[in-house]
Amino acid sequence: MNKSILLPLLLLTACNKGNDSQDTNNSVVGETSHGRIGGIVTNTDGTPVEGATVTTQDVTATTDAEGIYTLLDIEPSDLIVVEFSKAGYATNYEVTKLISWETVDSNTSLLQIDGSSTFSSLDEASVTIDSTTIDFQANSYINLNTGESYDGEVTVEITHVDPSTAELEGAPADLSALSFANGVAKDVYNTVQLVSYGMVDVSLFGENNEDLSIDNDRPATVKIPITNGNLPGVYQMSDGDSQTTWSFDIEKGKWVEEGSGTVENIDGVLYFTFEAEHFSWWNCDQGFVPSCATGRVIDYLGFPVRGAEVICDGDQTTSTVTTDEDGDYICSVMVGDYVSFTGTTFVGGRTWHKTKGSIFMDSEGSSAADCEPIPDIQIDVCRIAGAVNIENLDAVIDANVDGSNTVGADHLSAVFWTPPGDPLYCSNPWNSLEAGTCWHGTNEELVSNFPESAFPGIPSSARSAGNWVMISNDYHSYRMEKSEVEHLPYYNWEAHAYADGEVTTSRPDLKQHDVIDIEADGDFNTYFGPWNIDNAATIPDQVYFSADALTVDGGALSVDYENTTDGDIFFMTMVSEQQVLCKFENNGGFVVPSSALSQLESGWGGASVFNLSVSLEAGPDGLPVYLQVFSGETVPLLVE
Repeated sequence: MNKSILLPLLLLTACNKGNDSQDTNNSVVGETSHGRIGGIVTNTDGTPVEGATVTTQDVTATTDAEGIYTLLDIEPSDLIVVEFSKAGYATNYEVTKLISWETVDSNTSLLQIDGSSTFSSLDEASVTIDSTTIDFQANSYINLNTGESYDGEVTVEITHVDPSTAELEGAPADLSALSFANGVAKDVYNTVQLVSYGMVDVSLFGENNEDLSIDNDRPATVKIPITNGNLPGVYQMSDGDSQTTWSFDIEKGKWVEEGSGTVENIDGVLYFTFEAEHFSWWNCDQGFVPSCATGRVIDYLGFPVRGAEVICDGDQTTSTVTTDEDGDYICSVMVGDYVSFTGTTFVGGRTWHKTKGSIFMDSEGSSAADCEPIPDIQIDVCRIAGAVNIENLDAVIDANVDGSNTVGADHLSAVFWTPPGDPLYCSNPWNSLEAGTCWHGTNEELVSNFPESAFPGIPSSARSAGNWVMISNDYHSYRMEKSEVEHLPYYNWEAHAYADGEVTTSRPDLKQHDVIDIEADGDFNTYFGPWNIDNAATIPDQVYFSADALTVDGGALSVDYENTTDGDIFFMTMVSEQQVLCKFENNGGFVVPSSALSQLESGWGGASVFNLSVSLEAGPDGLPVYLQVFSGETVPLLVE
């Protein structure tokens, strides 16, 4: 009775319809590393803004009906300023950083402009819109594109921000700033945290929509309403006070100290008057040396989320940072403030977020070692992006009264995909089964019950990790060339070959306790860089059936095995289209209940017993992938 070998992850091999011809021009070799920036644009009440233009590094995207955008082919940098614009709205800016081959999150809000006014450049002009007044000198305008003086009609758009309201979300970046040291030189800065009383954005356009500014020798006078809001007394402004002015520097991605202005109380309303030598975003603020808070962002499985946006927000604190490769962040906070911490990541075409807080800041630290520790921000999002399967298996074939034939059945496979985000897809059957329980059903039911993240199959969002994925131990390297089924890429060790009229078998040579390395060449088109993980896994102790074949006769199945180890033992059967999966405590034997076997059709199939190691590793783009290592044996199974 010659029976076929059963492998634990047979779903992948079952869909192998042969190798299609491959396009080998997708390697990252010689290509510049890059990444993506994605997110959502809303107004300050959370409504998505469609048709907004998002730009950085000369790369442009447009938001869809849900306000979502993705910027492709962005060069990694520790400082990336993203510009968000749409007609009728004040232009906004966000700051992030990008590691090679990752996708980072950058979200913003846009404020509708308060109003506009048009006048001649030849005349002095005083414009008042919603309590903001700007006095312009005649003949003071510069064409930003040419650098030459501008004569003609001038249109000014004004947008005021009350920082005590949600309008603050429509202001650029966060409130970290550069203060020049003692006023001696503007290239010598201290980093400070601002407490804002009012902001204004001013944009100037020519009659042919030219971008204009003003001659810095002919400044404009600006008067804006300001507010103390709910600020403590130590921060509050009053009539006659002098306060610092700050403008947003697009190149630096920070507010920069510019000069000072004066506070005036007019009929119970505070106004701030200052001179502006150029126009962009301007801010009336006090600058303080901040403390800091530090924490980590993790996903549904506890894996660190790199490239996540973290907003640190309080009455006096407004700071936005990006997590590093380990999911860690450090943000500026004000001592004595209650601060909430919101982590956001962009997965599956949408944003996912979680808030931790409000937490009292009582630290006075200025370094990472002294920062206020913040509990992990765990976002309920599944970011699983692949599975690599390493199978150290023996198989018994030709079992009969005269003996049996045991062959090596070692196998390798891998598949990578774009994670959909829903935590459902983090349901791994090996983890979700309770010890002493079984699952049974068809192959199709298996896939639907235990989603594609655990049993690879070939998901519709499958991605190429390059031309090959290589698995190595101390004495061999096994290179899996990319294959495709219906244009979906996967990696599968070709165990059999047909040549000269004969079928030859070529199995990997794996052993218990082997230390495994993983490598891939990467694919520029799918944002997968070269991938190399040394000592990624150790093959666990291999377990064996005590018999050369098993028989199910309508009752329970008693199974004994050898070479027991720590941890759980897994049992798997397949007869025709029926599957049974079980998990048992490791004590040398177990009983598969008849209820789990009752759906198996009569005939021959196979059964596997194995020790299993499942871990999460950072994949080619930093997203987690399952590394599943099976170590055991497969024997024929007869259902009577």
